[in-house]
Amino acid sequence: MYHFNPQEDIQTKYIVFAGPGGSGKTSAACAAAVSLADHGHRTLFIGTDAISHLSELFDMQLTTPTTTVPQIPKLDIMAIDPLQDFEHVFLQLEQFLMNPKNRFRYSYVIADIWDTEWMLQELRSPLFSDHHELMDVLTNPSQTSAFLVSRPLTTEFCKTAQAVQRLRSIGITNLLLLVNSLALRDDGAAARIIYQLQQKAIAAMPAILYELPARQIPMRSYSISNTSSVRSSLREDYFTSSPERIDASEPRQLQDIVHSIQTNNRKLVIILGSSGSGKSTLARNLARRLSHQNKRVHLYSSSNMPLKYLLSDNLVAFHELLEQPNTVVILDYSAKEYALGGMRRDGKKITTAQHLLPQIQLMLSDVTEIIMVTTPEKEPATQAMRMQNFLQHLGICIDYWVVNQSIYPMKPDSSLLKAKASFEIPWINEICRRSNGHFVLVPWEDHAG
Repeated sequence: MYHFNPQEDIQTKYIVFAGPGGSGKTSAACAAAVSLADHGHRTLFIGTDAISHLSELFDMQLTTPTTTVPQIPKLDIMAIDPLQDFEHVFLQLEQFLMNPKNRFRYSYVIADIWDTEWMLQELRSPLFSDHHELMDVLTNPSQTSAFLVSRPLTTEFCKTAQAVQRLRSIGITNLLLLVNSLALRDDGAAARIIYQLQQKAIAAMPAILYELPARQIPMRSYSISNTSSVRSSLREDYFTSSPERIDASEPRQLQDIVHSIQTNNRKLVIILGSSGSGKSTLARNLARRLSHQNKRVHLYSSSNMPLKYLLSDNLVAFHELLEQPNTVVILDYSAKEYALGGMRRDGKKITTAQHLLPQIQLMLSDVTEIIMVTTPEKEPATQAMRMQNFLQHLGICIDYWVVNQSIYPMKPDSSLLKAKASFEIPWINEICRRSNGHFVLVPWEDHAG
């Protein structure tokens, strides 16, 4: 598998970066855009991630419709609020890109899709049957290509395979698989564990992914958090480490969460966090452990029950379920479910899940356990902390934090992993402080929620 080189691998004017949440597609898309602009190509980057995140990555305030990056004069940024009505966003893009003045200004246009599954679902709706011009561009393989970004994890490969099928179903067929954060063979026990788990996941990829040309981006020791690290992420690594240590002498264990659910007679377990943080793995793990304690466990997630239907259309049945003896209900939904769960296809807002869920929690506060899940990295940890602040504003407290895919407790001895572990420490310590020590630190393994 060759290293990703935008100069060689990007063959079309329009490039869509898509993939599961938490796969690093925003970082990869930004790196591609910066690389093209650094080589003298006028490039437009369309970001649908949180505007605050893009502002931080490029160290600037973003304006409308576009902002030129001062230190990269060939790069313009168009930031779009992902929580806007999708048809409005699509129309906004169509009007901008199909305008001859803008259409011929840029050599490359790179779009980072915030929520791939939602976008594909919306594009297949009848609402977009009249948007022929932009759809013709998107479905023309000589004009548009899609890069599917995935970390080498089994669950992410499965989600990426589903995205391939859906992209093809709407006519986007020029696809490339981009395997992100791939560990190279290295000395040391921790490095070998990660390398072997990733290679096992690659060997078991769905067949549809083997049909695609593939490139890799190596695992880096540093966080992709500013323009300098974005630029270097495709080219080089640098190792810096800190003597700092985590504040907690002994983090809690998953069994402590199970014990809390049992002893406090919790009936409802709400698992929060961003996509890719390991929520689904945690939900299944807790469900298995609780069932071994003779609990009747009902696990709901976006795959088997969209949150808006569970909480709005079936609210009475939901309460009746919670009243059954020896029963625990686990809700596993990502942040996007709370933001998008209340949007109708016609664009009209209804009561959103982020409003319904706090109402239910407040009604059931004595029997509810809330768990926040993240990985020890800047963007997912920041998202989780913002969600905690939102809940605290409503008088709702997080009972436990779970920090997944941590390299720190593996006690690595390779230079890369030592440096990577040191970048985790500030986030682990902040979570320790926010949780009053009620957090679980889970070593790196092959999972993603």
